[in-house]
Amino acid sequence: AEAMGMKVLFYDTETKLPLGNAIAAKSLKEVVSKADIITLHVPETAQTKNLINKINKADIAELHPLEMYARNNNGKIKTAIAINEVSVFRETRQAAKLEIKIDNKVRMREIVCDGTLVATPAGSTAYNLSARGPVLDLESNLLALTPISPFKPRGWRGATINSNAKVSIKNLDPKKRPVSVVADNVEFRHVLTVNVYLNKNKTFRLLYDKKYGLKERNLAEQFKF
Repeated sequence: AEAMGMKVLFYDTETKLPLGNAIAAKSLKEVVSKADIITLHVPETAQTKNLINKINKADIAELHPLEMYARNNNGKIKTAIAINEVSVFRETRQAAKLEIKIDNKVRMREIVCDGTLVATPAGSTAYNLSARGPVLDLESNLLALTPISPFKPRGWRGATINSNAKVSIKNLDPKKRPVSVVADNVEFRHVLTVNVYLNKNKTFRLLYDKKYGLKERNLAEQFKF
């Protein structure tokens, strides 16, 4: 590539010294955002054998991520996206005390719990399922709103809401009962308010083996016991 006058930017999961004038990127995201041409270099193993053919035959799942907008007790703002879920958790031994709005209308005036989460259909088989939330069909156009260990009201098991809805979660007692919010693996602590919605302007395309596609996994999970 350098012989053709091209600049080379690379990313590796292992730290490696650059060759020639190649520049090491900090993340794969940086490479994707800056590169005009991308090549993939993988070790020759049983899993990577005939990789190009496998890619060509793969099922494609298109997913829209959740977008999180949160504000903490210092007035700082944090935004993040999540493929699976956005979760609000208690930070101390005290249970969280939360208010939940759907499209700016109060639906749960007060819930005392370890936390609550909003999950996409793809994420409904992950932490949401462990919290006894519903498994959602990938084409359902729904989101799961699921409490985590609810104490009051103890019998509330959550709700399924339209994927166009905006969920707002407010900490009703931030001094005594601080909470944090996690968007997949991005955490923001001492949160006062969290807004979550499905960003349909962003799309992730995932490739799956036809035998073990995301739709099949999602459907199979609904028949496990």
